[in-house]
Amino acid sequence: MQNCKIDKKRVFKEQIMIKKKRSPAKIIFFCILGILILVVAVSVFSKNGDTLDQDLIVKDNVNFNGDKIGECAYINVTDDFFKTIKAKDIKWFADHKVKGQEKKYDYIYIVDNSGDAILFPGSLIYTAYQGKIDDSDHPKDGAMKSIIGTWERKNGKYHYTKGKN
Repeated sequence: MQNCKIDKKRVFKEQIMIKKKRSPAKIIFFCILGILILVVAVSVFSKNGDTLDQDLIVKDNVNFNGDKIGECAYINVTDDFFKTIKAKDIKWFADHKVKGQEKKYDYIYIVDNSGDAILFPGSLIYTAYQGKIDDSDHPKDGAMKSIIGTWERKNGKYHYTKGKN
């Protein structure tokens, strides 16, 4: 009979190497987890004012005495982005953010840092006014300082008319 001698150090090293090996399931899991984290990070950081697809910010709608008379909702966009808004963007915003909110909010608007705004009175999708809001915070009672134009929805499309309608 042969004398078997076990090299304990070698066996111990082999056991550690086996434990260190990554199973394919673990590798796939961590790859998917990394991709999900990347997707979430991109979606969170892309909503920086260069899109209309933001959650509405809700505020109390107050009258000129400061009494709460309802609620309004809005989104903030950058000045540069506001200047690029076109009829198709107004339609998208009306269909996805304004439509169906008439019982919930007194008005909904898009505002940039300089106070330029597009306001949907009554949270209705048929007409929106473009101009300056009357307050650096938000329009009191849906009022605007000045109106430079009107967006009207006709046959599912928005048309802009310069001046107050």
